[in-house]
Amino acid sequence: MISSYTVLSLLWVILLSAAPAAAHIQMSYPPPLNSAFNPHAAEPKDYSMTSPLVNNSPAGPVPGGYPCKGYLSQLGTPEGAPTAVWEAGSNQKFTLVGSAIHEGGSCQASISEDKGATFKVVKSYIGKCPVQGGGSFDFNVPKETKSGEVIFAWSWFNRVGNREMYMNCAVVTITNGGSGLHNYPDIFVANLDNSCGTDESFDVSFPQPGTPDRIVNLSTSTHPPHGACAPPKPVVETPTYTYTLTKTNFTTTTAPTPSRKNSQPICECRCVAPGQKSGYVVNISPFTY
Repeated sequence: MISSYTVLSLLWVILLSAAPAAAHIQMSYPPPLNSAFNPHAAEPKDYSMTSPLVNNSPAGPVPGGYPCKGYLSQLGTPEGAPTAVWEAGSNQKFTLVGSAIHEGGSCQASISEDKGATFKVVKSYIGKCPVQGGGSFDFNVPKETKSGEVIFAWSWFNRVGNREMYMNCAVVTITNGGSGLHNYPDIFVANLDNSCGTDESFDVSFPQPGTPDRIVNLSTSTHPPHGACAPPKPVVETPTYTYTLTKTNFTTTTAPTPSRKNSQPICECRCVAPGQKSGYVVNISPFTY
């Protein structure tokens, strides 16, 4: 006859065994810093790699915070050794595991070439990231990626549930690289303070997802983020024209700026470029080069 104590003990074991299945999502490949999947990781490993990022303090990053859950301190140590080798320009994939996907959401794959100071987006997945069980997601390592050790990051904004940001980072060696990713967009960061947030029940549409060939959009309902997280408006420089007087009109030319010997204008011309309805009033003075 089985005692009630034995039954309770068995139930407790079953509950403990089932707990990991209810966990959130984490990256298994490439193996992240301090992850149980990382063969270089030393105890205490992070067995809560599935937890979302926590807010940093005003003094700076904290354990569990952005970026990379605070594990960039392992760079340059045996624990921070690379866990994958990728050739620039090659097609690769990252793998996620877990079951609590919060109805998916939006993810980004990013690379840092400066030890985590900046992360540049190499692919954006809008909607259905992750999928049930995690899933594998393809991306292309840009041919411009610098050779050497870089940090690959997976970041995720869940569709439903608490407004959170998840991020796992792995050290990867790049071969046959290029000049760098300075022309690629910055990683999207949100839900860590009150400045930028995502809306529940929508897949966030990233303000700077990248070029169309680096975007996968499988969402049926997207929404932009709210708060101070939209990309700054591009600076549009006012064009400068130099007009040359002809018998009939003025045409645009380029010329070095002269050093004027006389600042008093001797002629005022109203200059209109061909095809335009507005122009400039130009004071012409004598000058020498």
